Amino acid sequence: GRLSSATVLCKNCLYHDYIIDFEKEGEGEGMDDQNQRQKRRRQRESTLSPNLVIVYNAGIWGYTDWHPTLRQLYRIRRPIPFVITAYTLPEAEDDADVMEEVLGVKMTNEGNDRCLWKAEINPYASRVVRETYSSDNTYFENGAW
Repeated sequence: GRLSSATVLCKNCLYHDYIIDFEKEGEGEGMDDQNQRQKRRRQRESTLSPNLVIVYNAGIWGYTDWHPTLRQLYRIRRPIPFVITAYTLPEAEDDADVMEEVLGVKMTNEGNDRCLWKAEINPYASRVVRETYSSDNTYFENGAW
């Protein structure tokens, strides 16, 4: 059916910390009937599971703070579209290397149950060059994914 409503939740924390805190809230539930517990568990999972994750120019290759969040998203039972953009193709390839290392998967263009693919140029990237003084490379916002 059509979406009749949507909920947006903004938190000032890392995603994996939000999940851990949310799961702790459910630990204190009483021992009521199994159907109620299962219903609450499904409600928690649907609240915790985003429908789409886009991480813009995150530099996952350079920040280990991303590792717990990547693991948390990967353990969700249903596949979630997860896109990481980068300024350049080499940065996107570095992000992919980190994903392979942290999650223990291989990036392929054939896909699998987690829909992973190799880094490539983003055809929808900004056409405006991003000025930088730290490199001779040409940077574009969301230049690759």
